[in-house]
Amino acid sequence: MAYYKHSKFLKVIKGTHKYHLFNSIYGNINSFSAPLYHYFNKVPLINFQSEKGLIKGFLADKLIVPCYENENHEIQKNKGNAVLQASLKKSWSLLRLSVTENCNLCCKYCYINSRGNKNNNKMPFGVASKAIHQFYANFKNIDRQPPVIWFYGGEPLLCESLIKDCIELIIELDKETKKIPDVVITTNGTLFPEKAIDLIINRNVAISISLDGVNEFNDKNRVFKNGKNSFKKVDETIKKFNKKNVNLLAGAVITSDTIKGVLPLIDYCKDNNIRSLSINFPRFLIDMHLDYKKMASLILELESYAFENGVILDGFWRDILISLKCNHSPAFCAAIGSEINIKPDGSIRLCPGYNESIGHVDNLEDIFKNECFLKHASRVGGSIKECEGCIIEGLCSGGCPAELKRGIGVTDRAECQGFREIVIQKLHAM
Repeated sequence: MAYYKHSKFLKVIKGTHKYHLFNSIYGNINSFSAPLYHYFNKVPLINFQSEKGLIKGFLADKLIVPCYENENHEIQKNKGNAVLQASLKKSWSLLRLSVTENCNLCCKYCYINSRGNKNNNKMPFGVASKAIHQFYANFKNIDRQPPVIWFYGGEPLLCESLIKDCIELIIELDKETKKIPDVVITTNGTLFPEKAIDLIINRNVAISISLDGVNEFNDKNRVFKNGKNSFKKVDETIKKFNKKNVNLLAGAVITSDTIKGVLPLIDYCKDNNIRSLSINFPRFLIDMHLDYKKMASLILELESYAFENGVILDGFWRDILISLKCNHSPAFCAAIGSEINIKPDGSIRLCPGYNESIGHVDNLEDIFKNECFLKHASRVGGSIKECEGCIIEGLCSGGCPAELKRGIGVTDRAECQGFREIVIQKLHAM
C-alpha cells in the first residue's frame, strides 16, 4: 500500500466557488470543490483501489508525492538539464541586436538612462552579419520554435541603413537555409523607415511600437530630449505604417500614473490595426510607489475588454498565468539560456539590461561554455534562495537576472510584486 504526502511546493488559494491548488514550481492548477479539498487534506493519503484515479491525477499534477521522495533531487535534475540544453545550444532561440544605445527620446523610466552610460555607438554591419550567420547555423539545434531575430536599442531606426542591410541578409539566408525566423523591430514610433519599408513589408517584419497610452498618458513618461511630447509624432508614424499594411504590435510600461490610460489605448490599438498590446511593469527602478493591488485588478479587467475588442492583451504577467496550467518549469525571461544580446561593439550580454559583458561576437561559440551564461541558465524554479516560498516560485524562475545583477532585491522588484498580486486576484475571482 502506497502512502503520499502533499508536495512541499503546494499552494492553495480559496476562490469564490472553489479551492485552487497548484505546484509553485510546475503550475498544474486544479480547482477542487469543498468535499474534494477535504479529502485531499487527509495526510498521509493512501492509495485505496477505489480512489486510484484521484491519486493518479494528484501525482501527475505534482500536488502530492510519495512519502519517500525528496523533491530537491528533481530540482537538481532540472538544473542539470537546463545547463546541458544551454551548453548544447538547444535553448538559444532569440538573437537580440542592440544596434545602438542612442535614442531621440528621453523616457523617464529608461534603464539605459538610469545606468548613465548611453553612447552614440552604432553597430557595424560586420558585427550584425556575424551574429545573424551564426544564429541561422544554430537552427538545427533549437528545440523551441520559431527562433526570433529582434532589433533593439536605444532607437534602432536611427540605424535604418544597417537594418535594411540586415533584412536583405536575412532574406538571403531564408532562401539558403529554408529556415524562416520571426523578425521584430522595437521602436519608439517617432521615425518612419522610408528606405527599409519595402523590405519590412516583403519579409513580414513585425514593428513593435513602444506606446504607453493615448495623448497625455503616453507623454507622461515618453518625451523628446527637449521635453516635448511624443504622442502626436508616434500617431503620425502609426498611420503611415497602416497605409503600408505593416504588421504592428505595441508595448506599454505601466505605472500608477498611466494604468488608467490602458483602456483608451486598447481602443486605439483596435482602431489602428495593432493586433497585440503588451503591458508590463517598469524594470530597474525602485521607489515607484506602485499600487499593485489596484494595478493587478485593472489588468485583469482590461484582459477581458481587450479580448472582446479583438486585441490580445499580453505581457510577462500573462506568461505567468499560462504557466499555472503547465507541467513544466518555464521562465518568462529569455536571459537564462534562450537569449544572446549583441551590443553595438560586438560584446555579448545576457539581455539589453544586463550591465556586464560575457563575451564577444568574434568568439560567440565560447558563450555556450561561459560560466556566467550557464550559471544563469541553471536558474530553474526551486533552486533560487531569494524566491523560496513564493507562490509563483518556479513560474518565473527568479524574475529578471539583470535586476538582480544591479542589486535590486526581490522585495523591490515591481514585477515580483505585480505578478504575485495578479495570480492571487485571478484565482480569488474564480
